Amino acid sequence: MNKQTIIGILIVLCTGINFYSSAQWVAKNSIPGVAAQRDGAVSWVIGSKCYVVGGNGHDDLMEYDPANDHWTARASIPQGITMFGMGFVCNGKGYLCGGNGPNFTYYQSLWEYDPDFNQWTQRKDFPTGKRASGCAFSIGDKGYVGCGDDSTYIYSDFYKYDPLTDDWYPMPAFAGGYRSFPYAFSIGDKGFIGGGWQLTELNDLWQYDTLSNAWIQRSSLPGDPRECAASFSSGEYGYVGLGQAGFSTTFDDMYKFDPIGNSWSPLPVFAVGGRAWPTGFAYGSSIYITTGWDFSTFYNDLYQLDFSTGINSDPESSAYFNAYFRQGKIVVDYKNKNNEPAQISLIDMQGRIVKTIHLKNEGNDAGLIFLETEGINSGIYILNFQMGNTNATCKLSVY
Repeated sequence: MNKQTIIGILIVLCTGINFYSSAQWVAKNSIPGVAAQRDGAVSWVIGSKCYVVGGNGHDDLMEYDPANDHWTARASIPQGITMFGMGFVCNGKGYLCGGNGPNFTYYQSLWEYDPDFNQWTQRKDFPTGKRASGCAFSIGDKGYVGCGDDSTYIYSDFYKYDPLTDDWYPMPAFAGGYRSFPYAFSIGDKGFIGGGWQLTELNDLWQYDTLSNAWIQRSSLPGDPRECAASFSSGEYGYVGLGQAGFSTTFDDMYKFDPIGNSWSPLPVFAVGGRAWPTGFAYGSSIYITTGWDFSTFYNDLYQLDFSTGINSDPESSAYFNAYFRQGKIVVDYKNKNNEPAQISLIDMQGRIVKTIHLKNEGNDAGLIFLETEGINSGIYILNFQMGNTNATCKLSVY
């Protein structure tokens, strides 16, 4: 393989990578109650509270207050046990569509929850019949639901729900084809669906644009193909992680998607190992993962990853680090206001350091460093960034 080919692959894999090395998963208070462990729950964020809705064997609605790390039981789901439903939030209210009941019965219903009155109200049923294991997100004051299965068929259809009129409207079918247990989130006026199961697990990503009313394909999740992952968004970014492949493999990796750069960034792996059918949410500067199943144990724990400290992608922070590719070189853009010793190393899978460069501040505690790629053989490498006692790592695949 010639040098130009190797450099071309690195361009794709390094563009837009951000590192969150100081951020670590921290255990918070678990969902309380007897037999609170579960998988297949839905999550919402409404105002200053976060919610976990139902799950395997559960009809409860648990409200989490991030400010006080406290859980409160709210009004239970009227239809009873609901798992693998599709959830979204519009106009300060949470919505639960479809899902499975006991013995994997299927629901067609749509329920609206008003946190101000702690009250559920049934709305117009999903228009094409019973459905579970699909996906949902909200854009503006509308909800969107699609994909999933009804025990006989797996679907690619896609519908918009208007809470003001209590009506459903057919939209262009999901361009990625039929699938169950996909990941999904929305950012601004765009929705995203990918992964899931389509006779095999997938790791693709597709974007729906409300302005063009059309789908386009975006960069695939860099991790293994998977179904039953946690997915959600916060601000300008989407988050996808964990999940399963078949009934033998669970994943503990987590990624952040930047729609402007069409790029994914690796985040610290989940603190306590892989699991399937977890749920997650973002609030403030943190993301949270809760519940799930690892083929032997169901969970009710809660873990937080807080990006507000340490090395991150916010140029206003005291320790900023970003890597991208320009003119055949890995470019490291960094800021180190504390003037801590810093270096970047490229390490092969045998633990041998291929290249090391010590970073020096230039002028106002910031600078650029260039890592040459000449002479790099094909293979898997670890890019390691160290600032003081903090390390950030990213895996690179060079074919």
